[in-house]
Amino acid sequence: MNCSEYTRHASTARDEKPSFKARVGMAIHWVLCIYCRRFTRQLGAISRQLRRQEADAKMPAGLRQEIASRFEKPVQ
Repeated sequence: MNCSEYTRHASTARDEKPSFKARVGMAIHWVLCIYCRRFTRQLGAISRQLRRQEADAKMPAGLRQEIASRFEKPVQ
């Protein structure tokens, strides 16, 4: 497996499970390739950030304002 195949499988693995053959190839490639390990970590960070933004979007506006105002007040 090369880097292009790995990134394609890693990106689609979030939505659908890769075949057994693809998972084995990805595991071997991941061990050997520092760039694809970095890509995997970055993909995870992006995914976590998107989930946080989605959760923030669902938060009621009043609650969001209340939380923001508490951070703006000086600590005594």
